[in-house]
Amino acid sequence: MLIQASLNGGTTRAEHPAVPLTPAELAAEARAAAAAGARSIHVHPRDLSGAQTLRPEHVLAAVAAVRAAAGLPVGVTTGIWAVDGDVSRRMSLVADWSGRDRPDFASINMNEPGTDALADLLTAQGIEIEELRYEVEGDLDLHRFLGLGGPRAGFSAIRARGWVRSPNATKEQLDDLSVYVENTSPVRDILAAAVPVTTELVVMADGDRR
Repeated sequence: MLIQASLNGGTTRAEHPAVPLTPAELAAEARAAAAAGARSIHVHPRDLSGAQTLRPEHVLAAVAAVRAAAGLPVGVTTGIWAVDGDVSRRMSLVADWSGRDRPDFASINMNEPGTDALADLLTAQGIEIEELRYEVEGDLDLHRFLGLGGPRAGFSAIRARGWVRSPNATKEQLDDLSVYVENTSPVRDILAAAVPVTTELVVMADGDRR
């Protein structure tokens, strides 16, 4: 079993006064985590204001400090919230994570836009990432659709199964990831909760165009 220490996440100083934000603070916590048995470190780099950032000067400084202190693989977030939802800006910033201080791995939130291109970019840079895929199946009776009667036209049950591979995440962390994906997936939310549907028919006369 491999233990990964996530040092700060999105926690702010207002939420906890001791949360590590600066490279020096992250390094100190990483050293303590390594001494306690951690074998991998995950951090959310911050800028001078304490806000989460993907800017290379802050990411590389945090990674360098933590790696020097703990001597362990260091990974970082790629959360799109750190760039205010700007997919292009995220790609541009991550592309500049280069040199000896680049992260050993990075986490990707699969519910965010632009993850395929981001994964390709990280892979090209030699940064290890997690594999995550889902398969969905359901029970569907076509009798009603074909005009032959039946209980309902839609699916009576839907089942989703996920596969994940990670070289450095614990089972608990992967379970948390699964819960996060379930809670933030728009598709799952639409399928699991009743959504109002409105249908309108517009009858066009000859010569009308849409």
